[in-house]
Amino acid sequence: MSLKIFLSNSSKLIILPVILIWPILRWAIALDVFFQFLLIFLNWHGPNTKSIIIFILHFSVLTAVTFIVSSSHIYKDKEKF
Repeated sequence: MSLKIFLSNSSKLIILPVILIWPILRWAIALDVFFQFLLIFLNWHGPNTKSIIIFILHFSVLTAVTFIVSSSHIYKDKEKF
């Protein structure tokens, strides 16, 4: 078995559970992003706050997982000619 086939199959095994629990996971991550957004305003004038960086990281995780789940070319077989 070649490395390319092995990596393709292992990525499908990782993505499949995420796709199956996506409706619940989406709400959990979205609530986390919302709370991180609120923490930006609560810690606005505090010394040495990193709330905006944490918010950007959490938002980018939400965006990346949404892209992976919604894009069909990552977990579906490609058409062969």
